[in-house]
Amino acid sequence: MACTFETPLNAGARRTAAARRSVRTLRRMTAVAVVSAGIGAVGATPAQAAPACSKKAAKLAVGKSSFASRIKHSLGADFFAGQRVMQLFRVYRVHCFDLTLDGKREMVVELGCCTGSSFDPWAIFTPKDNRWRLRYSRVRTNNSGLDVDLFNSDVEGGPQLPAVEEKLPVYDSDDANCCPSGYEYEYTVWSGQRFVYGVRW
Repeated sequence: MACTFETPLNAGARRTAAARRSVRTLRRMTAVAVVSAGIGAVGATPAQAAPACSKKAAKLAVGKSSFASRIKHSLGADFFAGQRVMQLFRVYRVHCFDLTLDGKREMVVELGCCTGSSFDPWAIFTPKDNRWRLRYSRVRTNNSGLDVDLFNSDVEGGPQLPAVEEKLPVYDSDDANCCPSGYEYEYTVWSGQRFVYGVRW
């Protein structure tokens, strides 16, 4: 039976060969990791940029959402006399404020039209996939403007909440449209799932 003796030279050669294999393996693993990281970087979804909050963005959002059709349906085709909603209405004011406390600003859009006695529709849009999504709207309302801010509770020690405050004129029977006897205020607040109108807290 033949026997093979491992001489120090053979042992050194094998250790060197093993070391070389280890280095090659390490390089392959490193290369795979780098390529995988590169593929991951290419395929990764970057953080979505917030959509612009401006009058121009508001006009586009109204036109692309169901808000415009709600206005037309509610006020009737005769009111528009063949015009599109955003030909008759204009973006009066835009408020950019985080109403849902998720770190992203909502866009509250006030529309104006025609005379002081005309309706003043408004809507809340939330950002999604770098676009504005309609989440709440009021159409047949005649208000004296909105304020969007943090508001105090009616209860002493109650929490401050972000809300849309709608200023509504209160008329006596002999008041002119321009000059109401007073005002009342209604608040729209995020419930955690939807916007709710007429809230007190």
